[in-house]
Amino acid sequence: MTNDNQPRTGSSRRWIRRSALVAVGVAVAGVVGATAAQASPASTSSDSTITVDGAWRTLAPWASETVPSYTCPADHPYLTKEKYAPDFTTLPPGLEIFESPYYPDRMWRIGVSITGWDLTPDPTGVHTNLIRGTKSGPLDSSATNWSLDKAQYMVRLHCTSDPAEAGNR
Repeated sequence: MTNDNQPRTGSSRRWIRRSALVAVGVAVAGVVGATAAQASPASTSSDSTITVDGAWRTLAPWASETVPSYTCPADHPYLTKEKYAPDFTTLPPGLEIFESPYYPDRMWRIGVSITGWDLTPDPTGVHTNLIRGTKSGPLDSSATNWSLDKAQYMVRLHCTSDPAEAGNR
């Protein structure tokens, strides 16, 4: 049982501060400054699935930007249906975010949210649409550096040529 009249410990205060930062990060949706970038193939993991890495992007402390749009290449046109995002993060399936420097014992310094999905009709007719990439724009995506230092992030797409392995909407 806890007593709410007791002073908070340092650990408890840190947890409250972190929770507040996460809440603010989730609340931030509108960002200005759209940019575009082309993704380049990184490596192949199977015949039907490849990964495509975007360029590393640097954000100044407390800076925000619109995440560039990314699309899978023509020979592997769909994002996979695998989930790579941590809980409470809005990313399409088949999309992974890397951060540098990476500290496994800390929360992400850069918050990324991508709600704009580039869709294409399913050629098999099983699903209405398959996901082939992301959109860029103030209502489609944002990245915010919540730290007091510069930080970098990179978007990795997991693309497939098999519609059965593709993410859908």
